[in-house]
Amino acid sequence: MFLRKIKIFDDNKDSLKYDLGKQLEKSNGNLVESQGRLMSLSSYGPSYIEQPDNLYAKRQTMLLRGSRDTLEGVSTSGPFSYHYAELVIPESRNLIATNDETKGVSSGRVTAKFNFVSEQYENFTNLLDEVQLPCIYLESDPAQTESIMDLKFFPRTVLKARYFYDFDYILAPRYQSPDVQQFRNLLFGQNFSFNVANGEKEQYPFYNRIRFNYNTTHDFKNILKKYNFFEHFIDDYMNSGKNTIQFLLQTKERGNSDVQRQGLKAWDMTSWLQKSDFFLDDTNKVIFEPTVKHKSNYQYFADKLAFAGAIRKFSKSKVPSIEDIINNKPVESETLFYKIEKWTPGINSPIQTFWIPADDDYIDYVDTQIKYGEKYEYRVSAFILIFGCEYKYINKQTRNNGTRVLLDAEITPSFQVVEVPNIYSDICRVIQPPQPVPTVKFVNERNARDYLKIYLDLCQNSENDPLVIINEEDAEQEELREEYDRLEERSRFVYNNESALFEIYRTDFKPSSFRDLSGYKIADIRNGLPSTGASLKDYVRPFKKYYYVFRSVNFHGLVSNPTPIYEVELKKDADETFLFSKTVGFFKETTTQPTRKFIKLMQAIPATQHTIFDPSVLIDKNGEPLTSLKGTAINNMTLGVAEHPIWGKKFKFRITSTTTGKKLDINIMVNLIKKKTLENSK
Repeated sequence: MFLRKIKIFDDNKDSLKYDLGKQLEKSNGNLVESQGRLMSLSSYGPSYIEQPDNLYAKRQTMLLRGSRDTLEGVSTSGPFSYHYAELVIPESRNLIATNDETKGVSSGRVTAKFNFVSEQYENFTNLLDEVQLPCIYLESDPAQTESIMDLKFFPRTVLKARYFYDFDYILAPRYQSPDVQQFRNLLFGQNFSFNVANGEKEQYPFYNRIRFNYNTTHDFKNILKKYNFFEHFIDDYMNSGKNTIQFLLQTKERGNSDVQRQGLKAWDMTSWLQKSDFFLDDTNKVIFEPTVKHKSNYQYFADKLAFAGAIRKFSKSKVPSIEDIINNKPVESETLFYKIEKWTPGINSPIQTFWIPADDDYIDYVDTQIKYGEKYEYRVSAFILIFGCEYKYINKQTRNNGTRVLLDAEITPSFQVVEVPNIYSDICRVIQPPQPVPTVKFVNERNARDYLKIYLDLCQNSENDPLVIINEEDAEQEELREEYDRLEERSRFVYNNESALFEIYRTDFKPSSFRDLSGYKIADIRNGLPSTGASLKDYVRPFKKYYYVFRSVNFHGLVSNPTPIYEVELKKDADETFLFSKTVGFFKETTTQPTRKFIKLMQAIPATQHTIFDPSVLIDKNGEPLTSLKGTAINNMTLGVAEHPIWGKKFKFRITSTTTGKKLDINIMVNLIKKKTLENSK
């Protein structure tokens, strides 16, 4: 199981915990307990004291045992804060490559999806900011957005794919420009379901999808939902000031641990009920909530009392005991909602923010407010309600000649909503996959004597072969495709219904590789009317072989793999022409000749690559080039530059009679003879 976990600790020093050996200290990327003195602790109680804010404080009596010297330094102290919480956060599926989306493994993923080509819509998006583009949850789910219907980008229209094909005529006249600042923040309420609109995502030309799963409790959220306060709670959080509390954050990831001191924004939940006016401010946000209920003043007052009673119970049941505090036991915590920020490179602030309740154990958000080819980064922050406390030591009493000390621990609730920023982030970019290899047909039209017709059409199959490069710039599109499909889950080449464009390469020699075709493109062809096919009239010389290769080019300029090499020849007689076409392989240079016919005489001569003299191979014992073959240097001399020299090897020649079939084998040893003179013997 793969887990990525964050532990949150208060950054304060409790001298009593230190003396007991329970103070957490940073060591080698971990938090470990301190070395304490020889003393023991027992506790009794608790009893509860009602506070001015109508919550309960907990009081427990502590008994410390030890030597007089050990207990002499124990004193009343505090207050100290205690908000030790643990959070399992999503890890990118691009790293862990798992399809396990159970509660045991928290994984996240940001993906881009291209559905179909709409040139008119893309031209339209280039003139606007992302927040001015249609939001799928507002446009494709009229039942849940009835209360904000006047905010629709395309009033009285449910968007469908067929409308995007003729965008300028059908949708552009209906477009209603939104309030840009209002659409910077989209807040989704407690009863909003993403499923209905998500089911319509294929009706849009392209979209980004942010999905991750998590595991949390729902005690506090259930109370918010019971009294329809969830949207008010998030709205008040967005509009309220926050404190910054210094915490120690321990992150465990892939077997490694690291501890960093970090200030986190915190908001006191217990004071929210007294301060809230329960008014939803939609001037800086769009609120998606299908069941917004406008209550009377009396109903608000009654619900506030009932809600306060539930929080009052939490102050008893969820506040930790002094034993839990001393032993560093995590307090209860609950993820309330998530903030997803959308960023683009070079911008210092998010271009849009989505606020989503954490009540379904997974987030599946589809973002249609994007542009083709733009790189987006999505950063997810979690907002956790930590049922922590503040505590202090009071009423010290010394007993048994200083070997016993009694202390009271007073523990008051401190329920803080803490923002844990950027728990998960990922990037994506929408790219149209290139088309598959096109279909090709050569036609001899009406006995043409100097031309042929070529008919090309898009192939409706998908392909998953690696990209074959003709031009150097083709490699750039593979980088884009890898960014679009980082887990290699999709087909590399996908058919899209569009006005087809084709590249035609032609040579009068058989290429030895597809790269040999670079510079031999003779035409880019497209039908005059929107069509998946096109044709070309190509003039040729009779009795001459031509070699053709074709590629499809999609609307965004990405190319398909090349077709096989077609060898085409036009032949003619007195009154007719004939067209011959076939696929052929690459040209391969002949370097061997296994058989040869002769009549009477046979002569075997070494090929040139075996007889060339290469002086660079002659070096002395110091590695320097030889300037003379005097002495024994001739012994190291050889001929040829072939990879497999023939010298010193034995060859068999088999001679077969073409009339009788008799065979004669001749074995020949090939040696390099070096004629030495008197100078070579010294």
